[in-house]
Formats: sequence, structure tokens, C-alpha cells
Amino acid sequence: MIKRIIARYFSDRGQWMIIDPSLLTNKKVKTSNVNLKLEPYKLIDFTVLGILEGEHITTEDFDTYFDKIKGQEIEQEKEEKRINRERNRTENDRNQQNGNSGRRKSP
Repeated sequence: MIKRIIARYFSDRGQWMIIDPSLLTNKKVKTSNVNLKLEPYKLIDFTVLGILEGEHITTEDFDTYFDKIKGQEIEQEKEEKRINRERNRTENDRNQQNGNSGRRKSP
């Protein structure tokens, strides 16, 4: 029997999320009512899905070159934001030590 794994693609993050195979079984076992249209899968029209065959498939198996570049861009943006926050904190601390809060005083 060939095992197929289905994953949903999030293009804004360049990430894949594997849809739990136990949700898609047709066995007459007690199953929970899972709505794939809701979080975390949120399957709607034009949602990109990937299907791979094999054992021990992970989300990295679905990754493409574009996904890796997108992930690097997101990490770079996070790092830039962190550096800017630290710079702003340092400037604010320096202004408070000098007695200048950077705000205008009311007349």
C-alpha cells in the first residue's frame, strides 16, 4: 500500500503544513468532526496543496527553492526589525539620561 501525504501551502510564509493523515481515513473508527475549512488548515478555493508518496515525509520534503528564499527573506526582515528596536531603545535610554525625553513640553 502506498502512503500519500497531503500538505497545505502558505505562500505568505513560504511554508507547508502537513494535513494529519488520520483526519482523512475512511475507517469505521470513532472519528472527530474535523472541518478542514477552519484553522489551522483553512482550506478554501485556490488553496495550494501538495501530495507526496512515501514513508516518513516531513514538511521539508515539500519545500522548493522559492520557499527557502522566502524563509530567508522573512528571517532577514525579523532581524532588521530586532536591530531597529534595539537601536530605538538605546536612543531612548540615552535621551532619558540626558534629561531630554524627545517630547516637546507644553507651554
